[in-house]
Amino acid sequence: MIGKRIQELRLKRGMTLTELATRASVSKSYLSNIERDLKGNPSIEVLSKISSVLGTQLYEFVLSEEEIIKDKEWFEFTKEIEISGISKESLEDIKDYIEFIKWRTEKKQPNSLEHNKVLP
Repeated sequence: MIGKRIQELRLKRGMTLTELATRASVSKSYLSNIERDLKGNPSIEVLSKISSVLGTQLYEFVLSEEEIIKDKEWFEFTKEIEISGISKESLEDIKDYIEFIKWRTEKKQPNSLEHNKVLP
């Protein structure tokens, strides 16, 4: 899967296998094996070199284009959190607040089963 995604991104950028291999300092045969999923477990170091040349993030190797577009706002949001320096403890507070909002919303909306209940 990673190999096919690398190939897809490479072709989308109009790069040849040789060009990507050379620029990423990876042997052409090794890159070819990755793209054909013969090397199913390339190292993070190799993937980082390839992603750098392709101008992508590592997560793009494991997500489809649709998933990336769908989750782009979440990626940007998490990046903002990381940059802002919000602590893990603060994130726990945020999670608690979200749970409270969900609880309050559910409380305001009558449960359709309870609402249609016939009294004896």
